[in-house]
Amino acid sequence: MERVERRRLCLPLYPVAVGIGILSVVILLWSELVWLAWTIRSCRSTSPLSRNTVTFAAISDIHILGRERSALDIAWTDYQTRKALWALSRFGPKLRGMVVLGDILDQLGRYPEVREEWSWFLRRYEWVMRDFAKHKDNSDDARENFVIDSVIGNHDAQFVYLGSTPWLMDWFSSDLGPLNGMKRLEDLDVELIWVNAMSLFDNTTVRTKSHEETIQFLQSLPAKPKGSRTKRILLSHVPSFRENDLDCDKDRLRERAHVTYFAPEEPLRNAFDVFNEQVSQDLLSKVSPDLMLSGHLHSQCVKSSSFLDGQELVQFMDVSVPSFSYRMRPDPGYAVVYFDKESRQFETKICKLPSEPFMIAMDIAGGIGLATAIVLIGVARWSDASKSKSKAL
Repeated sequence: MERVERRRLCLPLYPVAVGIGILSVVILLWSELVWLAWTIRSCRSTSPLSRNTVTFAAISDIHILGRERSALDIAWTDYQTRKALWALSRFGPKLRGMVVLGDILDQLGRYPEVREEWSWFLRRYEWVMRDFAKHKDNSDDARENFVIDSVIGNHDAQFVYLGSTPWLMDWFSSDLGPLNGMKRLEDLDVELIWVNAMSLFDNTTVRTKSHEETIQFLQSLPAKPKGSRTKRILLSHVPSFRENDLDCDKDRLRERAHVTYFAPEEPLRNAFDVFNEQVSQDLLSKVSPDLMLSGHLHSQCVKSSSFLDGQELVQFMDVSVPSFSYRMRPDPGYAVVYFDKESRQFETKICKLPSEPFMIAMDIAGGIGLATAIVLIGVARWSDASKSKSKAL
């Protein structure tokens, strides 16, 4: 009778501990994925979508970390980026294509003497992008899904400072594609044009090879006829000229300064944060885009801008995409571009991922719960053993 009573007192600790343990494991393994899925699914177009709507996605500034960072920092950042892209591929809208707007790497410029460093970065980049890499198609006229990731950024071309390092550009173009290019989507009558923005920062009195190649590419582009139904999307790592972000969207205006991005009212530096006014005008007038997608600033901006085409002022949609890295923002983001084939209109939506502090809090809560469950099971077993020993004595 005494043994039955003793077990009756100790037994409830076990199911409670097991229940807490199971719940904690679920939180640790699934809470981030569930929250990611909900956040991605909830970011939708503000307008009703027709059957003729085609969707693209754009990400920027992934910043695959270098060996100067700790192993934990590298592993955590790669894992978070991989998980976010996996969730976007599973729970996001059905995408026709994906563009990556530069700064794929972060610190490669620190290792110019070691070719293997590039291979190490490239393997990690391919791992985080593996859910989209299977769609990669470099053909000129692609009807299937595609990935364009040859838009080079300043960290890809030269560490920290804007400009170009020849051997870095050679490696980048060899493994990821041409630094200047055009992909025409015949069924949509849309042209995707990307440029090596870094070469446009070269001192024009010193005509580097990359600068000459970019100028030649721009000169070879056919002029876009006035009134043409063809739509052009310009892809550049560096944004077009603007003085600050006070004319950007409301979400941008609510942001404050951060370690890796400016407050909206802070002035943007010519030929460093944005193209200078003349380079911007020359580029835009030559490409004549209907939509420009850029990155570099790690913050979003959606606005209507204009450029001079002769004496005519031409309007276009100017979109800067926030960083997709949790190392660069507490709330990374991406852009979804909706294109209606009938109306020939673009709509761009900036979507944000769950904030990292919330994700970490969920992990901590799951860890505390799991530790509590282990302690409760230990206490129950210790109590059981103590009572058995007491009875024996």
